[in-house]
Amino acid sequence: MGFGRRLPAHLVYAAWLCVVVAVVWCLHRRWLGRVRPARPPADRTIAGIDDATVARLGWLHAPARRASSFANFPPVPPAGVRRIGCYGDSLTWGTEVADGFEFPAQLGAELHARGVRDVEVLDFGVPGYGLHQTAILHAATAARWQVGRTVLFAHWFWPERDWAFTPPWDADRAVHARFVADGDDVRIVDPPGATLAERIARYQAFLPTWRYLRFDARPRSCAPSCPPGARSRIRSSPAPRPPMRRRA
Repeated sequence: MGFGRRLPAHLVYAAWLCVVVAVVWCLHRRWLGRVRPARPPADRTIAGIDDATVARLGWLHAPARRASSFANFPPVPPAGVRRIGCYGDSLTWGTEVADGFEFPAQLGAELHARGVRDVEVLDFGVPGYGLHQTAILHAATAARWQVGRTVLFAHWFWPERDWAFTPPWDADRAVHARFVADGDDVRIVDPPGATLAERIARYQAFLPTWRYLRFDARPRSCAPSCPPGARSRIRSSPAPRPPMRRRA
């Protein structure tokens, strides 16, 4: 059979493909219309945290509401005072406990009760952070706030927070940087865009950038074309956790 006889079949296939692409594009536009608008982080003016760091972190909107938060301390400690920095997520920040009962505040109170008065314990915990964001925050703040010792509260490694550029529970409002393996080294990959709204728009684009296709475990743009059940599994399925080791 010659090419001329196969041409109508090719045209039908091409037309069918165009219809599929058009339908998926319309679903994508409809989905974008239901997405909540981007909200900028509330604490963008913390001294010592520039916009480039906030863009990498994705958000930094809760720390100052704790008395022990680093945001309430000057970068330079009093003369002769050493500092301990506690880094982590909401468990470090103190979600579900009253101010003063978060473990950094309790650690500072215990040290003072034992006569160690030349120590300040600063809370660098931010609710929702994964290990990648915690590492970025540590690199941006530890030297500036003159942290001599670091306490990393890593109760579990949260892979669902670190294997994508967005948190699994609020993928429409925040995009953050993440670390990726590059041969024998590790490098950071930043989300493209000059503003939060632009970064979210590019993450939600109909045709995602190569960095998202390559390094994101759940690229957001594929969600509108998935069935509802598959979409929920993509967004929120927990990763298997390693078994706990029994202590003798």
